Amino acid sequence: MNWIERMDEPIEVEAKFLTDGGIQPLAFRWAGRGYEISAIGRQWVQAGERRFLVMTPDERVFELAFLADAGGWRLRRTPSAFGSRGSAV
Repeated sequence: MNWIERMDEPIEVEAKFLTDGGIQPLAFRWAGRGYEISAIGRQWVQAGERRFLVMTPDERVFELAFLADAGGWRLRRTPSAFGSRGSAV
């Protein structure tokens, strides 16, 4: 198992929970720093988690996961896991 598969870091996320059941992450806090989300890309469900690829204004891509059962968020991948800076979401 590589480090990407083991990433399971709890994070704080500001999000809108929409009436149609959708979730729109707006910003998150990781490693003592706040990140605004400028774009939301692909969304999917994996292992009971709702996953989101998000991009920050400086074009860094992160994968966030919402765990509905726990009511919390986890960071699953950081920009280094996606290769070059500015990867499309």
